[in-house]
Amino acid sequence: MPLAYVEKIMDEITSEKFRKRHSIEFMSISQNGEALLNKDMLPILRLVKGMAPEIKVRIFTNFSHLTKDKAQILLGEGLIYEFNCNIDGHTDSSYFNTKKLDLKTTKQNLLD
Repeated sequence: MPLAYVEKIMDEITSEKFRKRHSIEFMSISQNGEALLNKDMLPILRLVKGMAPEIKVRIFTNFSHLTKDKAQILLGEGLIYEFNCNIDGHTDSSYFNTKKLDLKTTKQNLLD
């Protein structure tokens, strides 16, 4: 999802009219797919936090693209309240066959 579209959504859900009728406590980012593949993910998360700091943001990830540097930014800036993890395989081969990703890299990113 492009940043401009997220900004439009945030404008709508932070409007007085919307807030009179609805209350948003959590927001899930990328329920299907890998959120961190979006090149605009950091600007998107910063936009959400800046416009609605009270909303707790969940991000769905398989940790394949969550490097130590990205994790430090996300956690250091308080951009993420909760990580939801999907690791679809328990051995190197089953994980690769399902995701075409390296399980060792994913595990290391998770630990970092």
